[in-house]
Amino acid sequence: MSLIDADTGEVVDRTPALRTSGPMTTIEVAHQCRQTEVWAGHCDDIPAIRDANAKLGAIGEYLTRTSNDGRALIAATQWRLEVRIGQLLGPASRNGGRRKDAARRIAGRL
Repeated sequence: MSLIDADTGEVVDRTPALRTSGPMTTIEVAHQCRQTEVWAGHCDDIPAIRDANAKLGAIGEYLTRTSNDGRALIAATQWRLEVRIGQLLGPASRNGGRRKDAARRIAGRL
């Protein structure tokens, strides 16, 4: 699968590099968040999306100490990544993932 860079239109096939060192401006945080959201919208790799979410969490922890505006952007992007993971996983099963025969055996013991 090919991905498109949100800024340049360039075809890329990689997780966006999340900058995690040094001071970041709110504009840089917004750019990182937007780039990550565009990438996740085209990505079907749940572990890669979870990894990007964890990296955003680390950036968010840093921003907690330096910028409320940047932290809000990170939190919104992390929420959107969780929504994307939910879309990829699909709806939950009605029995909570348990096998029906196991549920019947338990019910029969009661």
